[in-house]
Amino acid sequence: MRTLLFLSLTLITLNIFSQKKIKFNKDIYPLIESKSFIKVKPVLREFLKNNPNNLKANYWLGVIYYGNTVYHENDIQNNNAEIKLKYYDFIDSSKFYLIKTKSLANIATLNPLSARFFPDFNGVSSEELVVDAQTKIDRWIQLLNTTKKNWDVEQQRRSELLKLRESYLNIDCKDDEDEEGFSVTKCSWGKYSFSSRMDREDCWTRSAEIFENDFKISFDDIFINKDKASSFFKEKFEEIYNELKLEDESCFPDEEEYGMNYFFDLSRVYIIDGDSEGLTFGINNGVPCSCGGMYGESSFLMPLEDVIPLIKL
Repeated sequence: MRTLLFLSLTLITLNIFSQKKIKFNKDIYPLIESKSFIKVKPVLREFLKNNPNNLKANYWLGVIYYGNTVYHENDIQNNNAEIKLKYYDFIDSSKFYLIKTKSLANIATLNPLSARFFPDFNGVSSEELVVDAQTKIDRWIQLLNTTKKNWDVEQQRRSELLKLRESYLNIDCKDDEDEEGFSVTKCSWGKYSFSSRMDREDCWTRSAEIFENDFKISFDDIFINKDKASSFFKEKFEEIYNELKLEDESCFPDEEEYGMNYFFDLSRVYIIDGDSEGLTFGINNGVPCSCGGMYGESSFLMPLEDVIPLIKL
């Protein structure tokens, strides 16, 4: 809908200006002053068809495309936004018009009187304006080249990361029983492996270990951002704990008499099991299994696709 609206506005704008001779000072610059860059871009392109060597039009079209590039660069860096092919067109277009501007900038075309159209060029004499303009254009072009290289590197990184993630879409787990009668689960998942020992009588996981490339680590070490992971798991486990308590409050110790029997800490979370449906995470909530159900630990299943963005691959 937004694209259709933009195209409609563009066609209307071009229709209006195609019926008369476009004048930069009268028709274009007011749009620039009001920062109506979406409207002015097609008008500038139309103007340049008949005035290819107009310094002001080349400069502003180069600047507007530069602004498009910077906007998307910020979005890519801050929000991990998609890098679209048209963003590369913004870079190439900006460079094209800025290079043309640089070739046109001389004492005759860029003087203190006309410099009001170029707010970034604040020289005193015509000579200083020309030097200042060409220096700044060179700097902008260098920044555009750097941005393009950064996007190429980022695209490569994302492509490699996508391939790496595929290895985490599957998990291999085996169940067994040790000599003490505990149910043992061992799983391999990407560069991680983990094992858990379940006590069926007390209904909670006696021990759980996790390894990264055969080196034992803490559960919270697998996450990219521990604070975000902690917030997520805390909310999830407290929700489950409260649901269990509502289901049979008699199973849970009186908090006033015994104090808080359950508390959350990310380091207390462990992985119980895993399969094609996801990973089952657990935390001991201190309630005995003899109470009538599997209340010894709170647990929940999380799909592998949802876990992958949180962990260090």
